Amino acid sequence: MERPQNCVIVIFGASGDLTKRKLVPALYDLYKRKLMPDSFAVLGIGRTRLDDDSFRDNMRESIKTFGHNDQVESSDEHQFLQRLYYLPIDTKSAEDYPKIKTKLESVNQEQNTGGNYLFYMSTPP
Repeated sequence: MERPQNCVIVIFGASGDLTKRKLVPALYDLYKRKLMPDSFAVLGIGRTRLDDDSFRDNMRESIKTFGHNDQVESSDEHQFLQRLYYLPIDTKSAEDYPKIKTKLESVNQEQNTGGNYLFYMSTPP
């Protein structure tokens, strides 16, 4: 199977249950099976006040709890987690949305994703 193009996967609602139980464990599984792009990152956006390291810690636990435990290896896990980022915003504040562009530019530069973005909306109705 051909690998997809380099990109940043942006998950709106990243502090929620779906991201914890399904999305990040599935992305880690794809990463382990070498089905993720050569250069990629995941930018989680949510209302919960977290920083990159706190988000990574939460997703580490998520992978161990909800992922395929037989596939968790510390070196692969560490490399995968270093590609995860988080940005807290107030979704009701128009002033917070330019922060997304700034963070995307930073992540794009750091992970060399070529300005290619995939958006996933995991938000309440």
